[in-house]
Amino acid sequence: MVTRCGSVKIGMGALVALVAFASAGDEEAKREKVVVLEARTVRIVDRDGRRRIELTTEVNTEPVLWLYDGRGTRRIRIATTPGGAPLIGLFDKSGKPRASLSMDADGSPELEYCDGAAMPRMTLGLEATGARLAFSNDQGGVTWEVPAGGERR
Repeated sequence: MVTRCGSVKIGMGALVALVAFASAGDEEAKREKVVVLEARTVRIVDRDGRRRIELTTEVNTEPVLWLYDGRGTRRIRIATTPGGAPLIGLFDKSGKPRASLSMDADGSPELEYCDGAAMPRMTLGLEATGARLAFSNDQGGVTWEVPAGGERR
């Protein structure tokens, strides 16, 4: 089924059948085993129709892979930023962001933990000048920090 947004919604069984059908062509196609499915969004649903996996190019056209729990809540996001840097996000059972692992365009990794209100509370980064650790308050201000290559503040 194609939704009004141009997404393709298929069940796991339908996906297997589609792959089997597409690969059952002539002998050359069987040898190559090449199957191409083109869509802006592909959703894999469980037998009850709940989303479990979604691969999409969201609004900014960057690829995003979402993994959903059994209730249909987004729990894991694997993506790239508009600059091409990788990002992995973990979400709680309410769908709020709780932790992320990302990399800046220059290759510097960063690990961030958020509280139950999705406010960043602890950030650990590795930069060219060294490691950086910061703790934040309710307003997003830094309450304690060891900057990269520096002394505790």
